[in-house]
Amino acid sequence: MIPLLDLDEQRHRDSPLVTALSEYHVVLKPDRQKAQWSAGAPSLVITENDEFYMAVRMREGYSAPGKRGYAIRILKSADGVHFTPVLNIGRREAHAVTFGRPA
Repeated sequence: MIPLLDLDEQRHRDSPLVTALSEYHVVLKPDRQKAQWSAGAPSLVITENDEFYMAVRMREGYSAPGKRGYAIRILKSADGVHFTPVLNIGRREAHAVTFGRPA
């Protein structure tokens, strides 16, 4: 089991992710810079080893509403700010019509 971020723990309150909430960093852009394309609906966990994992839904703009989520991307970070891709799960691979927000 991967524990969720506990903001009451001192080590998390002093982390770059928590102390820099007034700033933002784009960690993943849509595959195309067009209307309706997005990289969003993120879910984030932090492990006991202070590694951050983020799951992000990728959406395209040409399918009917409700069927636009085409992939889930898993990203990893040591500092909660700079992420690198780890895994891409496409809807064909998952035998899914679409993807919602990863939880």
